[in-house]
Amino acid sequence: MMKIFVSEGRDPAFHLALEEIFFFEAECEILLFLYRNTPSVIVGKHQNPWMEVNLGVAEAEEVPVFRRISGGGCVVHDEGNVNYSLILKDVPSKTVDFSVLYRPVLQGLREMGLDIQTSERNDFRIEGKKISGSAQYMRRDTTLFHGTLLFDSDLKRIHRLLDRKDDLEFETHAASSVPSPIVNLSKYLPELSMDDFIEKWLQGIMGAAKSERWQPGRALIEKAERLAEEKYRTWEWNRGMTPIFTVKWEGHEIKVKNGNFIELPDCFDQSWVGNKMPEDFLRWVKEQKTH
Repeated sequence: MMKIFVSEGRDPAFHLALEEIFFFEAECEILLFLYRNTPSVIVGKHQNPWMEVNLGVAEAEEVPVFRRISGGGCVVHDEGNVNYSLILKDVPSKTVDFSVLYRPVLQGLREMGLDIQTSERNDFRIEGKKISGSAQYMRRDTTLFHGTLLFDSDLKRIHRLLDRKDDLEFETHAASSVPSPIVNLSKYLPELSMDDFIEKWLQGIMGAAKSERWQPGRALIEKAERLAEEKYRTWEWNRGMTPIFTVKWEGHEIKVKNGNFIELPDCFDQSWVGNKMPEDFLRWVKEQKTH
């Protein structure tokens, strides 16, 4: 029996924390968790936000950037997309067939007449354009498969935040995102509001798999609230977990470890060594008046 929880909140840090709490502590054989967030950027666990995100734009537009526990690429959330998390327990992770795991989610979309195809990366696409990217996190006998589903997202904001155009070169072992053309589902379902879409999607999912609505207990919610504060809202997790990297431009090299400068060219103020790398790195470089 699949249990389904739809969050009414919009807090990205809380939802990331709640997903982690569900993964480790929810007593469900299989859980589908649906939620929406206020505008935010979510990078994969092994990614470099300075390399993946226009952090200067994010800072100017007050869009927070968070790190999740799964790998994969960088995504932008807003209230025009709905995020889904499938958590499967008591099955050896190495044996999980993701196409079987996400089948009810996919079937629920196809029930609305959408001609959705899947890729080798387990993305969902329409006419070759991505409507849903995915990522996974596995631990022994528990598997998390989650993704974003674009319905009526601000595509221009996604491009502003993710399409980096500068002369910076990065040397790093951090995972890189794979850019793809994207499209909103509302193009194909213009008669539906977001709320109507979610309700029809849920009806399709529940018709495709034996399932029931579910509400987490207060204990799980309180644990997620603490985890959001102690982990997902902290610089140490969101920036400090960045793999070591070197950024190069115009003959200069800067080395960064755990989000802190560890080596600067002689033309820079050496007192910055040991300090956190600024969000808007390019603006900071200009302020140093390098030559």
